[in-house]
Amino acid sequence: MEYQVIYAKRRSVSIRVTKDLKIEVRAPKGLSRDIIDGIVRKHAGWIEKRLKKIQSQPTVLYNPTKEEINILKEKTRDIVLPIVEKYAKIMGLEPAKVTITSAKQVFGSCTSKKHLNFSFRLALYPYDATEYVVVHELCHMREMNHSKKFWSLVETYLPDYKERRRLLK
Repeated sequence: MEYQVIYAKRRSVSIRVTKDLKIEVRAPKGLSRDIIDGIVRKHAGWIEKRLKKIQSQPTVLYNPTKEEINILKEKTRDIVLPIVEKYAKIMGLEPAKVTITSAKQVFGSCTSKKHLNFSFRLALYPYDATEYVVVHELCHMREMNHSKKFWSLVETYLPDYKERRRLLK
């Protein structure tokens, strides 16, 4: 299985299958190729499933203009900020910063410095899906992983999170 390794200042290894069916492995600087090969072999089943899923999806190209992006960013900000405020208060959290980005691969992210980032593309999805993404990222402020403890925390605030998550597919 061919793949590209991207070394970066990070602590974990991640595997991604791009829309053009390339496999990217992001790894900590200095991690040996043997270890990376082992991780890729271990996840070969997941990689194959992902490749098949991407191949079966119709290609829909939506390249918004800069003006459309700015409009969508404002719309996303208007939707996301009240949700962040509501759930941050309920959860007893204080995000350091909330940013609306142009991310294409992820709907949201949370940094170790408690910065929340959300893609403007959330404006193209139902409110329930956006609310799920916000709660998901807020939960990362407590659990910076996807452990059972993390998913239990998400379920505490959104018992129907699995249905909401499906809206993003």
